[in-house]
Amino acid sequence: MPAVSIARPACLAAIVWIGAVPFAAGGEIAGSGNVVYTLTPLSSDALPGGSLINQAILKGIVLADDPNHPLHLTAQDCSGGSIADDQGKMMEGAGSCTMVDRDGDVWWLWYHNRGDDRQWGAIAGTGKYDGVTGSGVTAELAATADGRLAISWQGTLTLK
Repeated sequence: MPAVSIARPACLAAIVWIGAVPFAAGGEIAGSGNVVYTLTPLSSDALPGGSLINQAILKGIVLADDPNHPLHLTAQDCSGGSIADDQGKMMEGAGSCTMVDRDGDVWWLWYHNRGDDRQWGAIAGTGKYDGVTGSGVTAELAATADGRLAISWQGTLTLK
């Protein structure tokens, strides 16, 4: 399958965290898993020198390695932008995501991708995520020309 060249990079970071143990009241929770997205390109504009700035929206479902984890099947909506060179190869991308778990609690994350350096971090949250902190990394697993994307993620969140 050919790689997606428009805004795929922005999505990669669409980086999410899901732990491998159930939530307790506070504490640090490490986790890993995958996220599967559909990507909707919004715009692609030429920059001086031939590179492009691409804007996109991604909608995904977070899959935790432990299907009993409370964040398994969390909905994720991301918005981001990426810079691609004149050959369409992603050079750098960044954005943010909104996560809504099965209990209706929400948290937000930022992401930044540059080459194989793909990082994410917690911004804020509601309910059990109020005061959340944490960070992690992602890696691309697959991307198709029609806007499908799968990533792996790992990281740690700290709850109050």
